[in-house]
Amino acid sequence: MFQTHKLNHYINASQRKRGAPIIHLIAKVEPERGNYCRASARSGREIDELETVMIGMALRANPNVQNSKKTWFNKNCVVPGIMGAPLAGRPSEAVSTLRHVLDF
Repeated sequence: MFQTHKLNHYINASQRKRGAPIIHLIAKVEPERGNYCRASARSGREIDELETVMIGMALRANPNVQNSKKTWFNKNCVVPGIMGAPLAGRPSEAVSTLRHVLDF
C-alpha cells in the first residue's frame, strides 16, 4: 500500500512531537458522476501539482515541515506581500492591489 521509505519517513516524523499522528488521504473524484478516478498520466500530474501546492501551504503554517522535497520553490520564491518574508510596515499600492486581485 505505502512505499517503505515513505512509511518510515512518516513514522520518524510522527515520533518527534506529542499527540496522535494523522494521515489524510485525498481521492480524486470525477466531478460529474462522483466516482473515484482511475490512475492515469494526467491524474499523476495533477496529484503531483496538488502535493506541491499543499506542501507550500504547510510551509506557510509551519516553516519546520519535515518534507524536504518540493520545498525549494516555496522557500526561495519571493512575491512581496504574497510569498516570502512578511512585509514591514504598510504595503505598497502594488502589493495591495495584487492581494485584492488574488483575494488574499
